[in-house]
Amino acid sequence: MQPAFRRIDEWVLGLLLVVLWASVLWAAANLQIEYYDGYEYALSARTVLGTSQHFTLKNTLHESLLLCLTVLSKPLGLDRSLVTFHFANVVLILVFFVLLARWLSRFVTGTSFLMALFLLTCNRFSLEHTPSLLSDALSACIVGFWWFVELEIDARTVQGFWLRVLSMALCSLSRLQSVLVPFFTTLWGAVRRRSWWRAMGICFSALFIFAVLAGAFNSFNHPHLFGTG
Repeated sequence: MQPAFRRIDEWVLGLLLVVLWASVLWAAANLQIEYYDGYEYALSARTVLGTSQHFTLKNTLHESLLLCLTVLSKPLGLDRSLVTFHFANVVLILVFFVLLARWLSRFVTGTSFLMALFLLTCNRFSLEHTPSLLSDALSACIVGFWWFVELEIDARTVQGFWLRVLSMALCSLSRLQSVLVPFFTTLWGAVRRRSWWRAMGICFSALFIFAVLAGAFNSFNHPHLFGTG
């Protein structure tokens, strides 16, 4: 009987998730707010392309994703309205939540994938902020990616080293405060394993990637370069 009840629970959770995400998509299509923090991400992406004059370097990784959407919108025939950005952002957040739920179900004993996805979705913060162009889910997913690498891939391998560099750099490019997680984890690993050179290599390589990419993106903080100033 237990497997049967488990299947029923999964069906119920799946139906609830469909209803929740349908509600979020509806909210994204009908969101009418004159200004909110996430609006600056879309404007910053447009400024890079020369179609706006407002740039704020708040979350380079998220702004880069919206920049890709802006570039693809023309050949795909998509309207560059906020509704398009809201829908794309909701899809991105769904992907991030799916990844996080996959990792949580793998590392937290007794937690199924659907249960983890339901808990990530069915809370006040997600339901209120997901329709907007906010980047909290992206930052959480990047931190989750770091933990996945930390728990699954040996830091002494070449793959483990560069995946840690990549995930630490992505953390710094999403939210600077989120880089504290990989930094202190790397520091603790260096103390425990006495691998100071490896830890310094990870941190300085990630810092170099962050400096190059953030500096390149910040160079677009001058609209006159595009003839819009």
